[in-house]
Amino acid sequence: MNKIDIHKLILPVSVLLGCIILGSIYYVTEMNKQQSIERQQKLDIQQRQEELRAEQEIKLQTQNNVEQTYSKPIDGNVKIELCQTEAKSYADKLAKEMYLKAYNDALAKGDTATAQAYLNFSFKPEHPADYDNNYSSVYTKCLQK
Repeated sequence: MNKIDIHKLILPVSVLLGCIILGSIYYVTEMNKQQSIERQQKLDIQQRQEELRAEQEIKLQTQNNVEQTYSKPIDGNVKIELCQTEAKSYADKLAKEMYLKAYNDALAKGDTATAQAYLNFSFKPEHPADYDNNYSSVYTKCLQK
């Protein structure tokens, strides 16, 4: 009877050992995959951090260059030109935004002819009523710097 019991146990024990071995191999493989993924993620994070540091350094250098440029005395005529350009750019931007808003409002009301006129104005802003005020305020602030 011992021999029969041993023969009956050999198959289940071999299947059990085979499953344990295969399961262990699968587990180790999955662990290696997970570790590899984690290493890759760490490398990606480090690379992104280095890129951000480089961008920050470039911004800081640019800012320092701008500060050095503005800290030097500027010729009066050059300063006036710079301020006029800055003020015109600001006033044009506001005018364009105003015309685009009017364009959207006209489209919402269904008035396509008026909307088209506002859209055309937005490409080359004419001087709206508050253009001179916007220009003057930015121009005087720039001159006071």
